Amino acid sequence: MKTFHFLAGLPRSGSTVLAALLNQHPDVHASATSGMGELMFNTFQAWKNSSAEQASTEVEQVKAVLRGIMDARYSHIDKPVIIDKARNWAEATTLGVLKELLPYKLKILATVRNIEDCAASFVRIAKPNDLDHFLRNDGLIEHLKQSYQVLNSGFNYDKSCFLFVEYEDLLAKPEREMRRIEEFLGLPAFDYDLKHLDE
Repeated sequence: MKTFHFLAGLPRSGSTVLAALLNQHPDVHASATSGMGELMFNTFQAWKNSSAEQASTEVEQVKAVLRGIMDARYSHIDKPVIIDKARNWAEATTLGVLKELLPYKLKILATVRNIEDCAASFVRIAKPNDLDHFLRNDGLIEHLKQSYQVLNSGFNYDKSCFLFVEYEDLLAKPEREMRRIEEFLGLPAFDYDLKHLDE
């Protein structure tokens, strides 16, 4: 049976770099941004809304369905550790569902970065003609705000689930950060190729 961990955090905070590094590890498959969390949460909510009496047998059945979604999604991957990447894994309600599903400690890697630097990175990408309008109204900035709120809600729900990975530390001290991550996830040490760490 595969072990599932999760990668969340803020946009433009190094999650793509971190996933690429993790994919070098022979025991790990780290996904691109995934829709699995949303699918599982919507399935769980639909069951809750349709079930007037949630008998214990029904609870176990829906847990089996949700775990089946996870297993089926990665059935083609021949690695024992899956790290699924999606920002909504860090949301408090989703954490509650995951903690019910997993027979082991829930672990979420969360990449973080100064909010102003995340916004500046979006500005460099979008090159807006009207900077003030962009910072006040653009969907990318709204996405950044929502991602921060999601991460904050999950952290307040259960701090013990999270390991924060600072963007600057990942770039400046990648070997140290990967050792921290391996220890958090219970992975054996691996010698990563640490060249060209940028997004």
